[in-house]
Amino acid sequence: MGIRAGGVLATMDLRAVEENHIKPSFFFGAYSEINLTEKLIIRPEALYSSKGTRFSNHEIYGDGSINYDYLSVPVLLGYEANERLTLLAGPEVNFLAWYYSRYRGETHTLGNPNRKVDWGFNWGLAYNITPKFGIDVRYAHGFQNYFHFVYFGKDERVHSLRTQGANKVLQVGLTYTFFRKEMK
Repeated sequence: MGIRAGGVLATMDLRAVEENHIKPSFFFGAYSEINLTEKLIIRPEALYSSKGTRFSNHEIYGDGSINYDYLSVPVLLGYEANERLTLLAGPEVNFLAWYYSRYRGETHTLGNPNRKVDWGFNWGLAYNITPKFGIDVRYAHGFQNYFHFVYFGKDERVHSLRTQGANKVLQVGLTYTFFRKEMK
């Protein structure tokens, strides 16, 4: 059992936004490890994770960002290659906590999202520096999703944009383990 936190490089494939860019962000939460065999573990996690994308040169809102904050629940299967290195892979479900957009110096609430749950798949590795401290690197790819944005245009009228897209996230984090079997 332990905690993990770190940085995120997130983007989304949005079909209606031509110039997507990486959005730096963060995550934090807790995890547990359940031994299945000497080499296999199940690692459920509960994380607060900020995802989304930055955009530029959009014809209506110029430069800005689209932000989706989730309660993420990955359930990963781990293979302990040795006492320090674990390979991880598995599904995650993301429950939408908050969503907004920033452009033209203002924060705007996005319209009622059609999807409040996003599914994805994770893979990566965890390396134990000491029995208590570790580092992990992970890539999470959301499955194709449908997004509905409501925003104010330059004409100060409300506009609506429906598009498809998927979250793409690279996480680099630090872990602190409270309870773990001892490394040899």
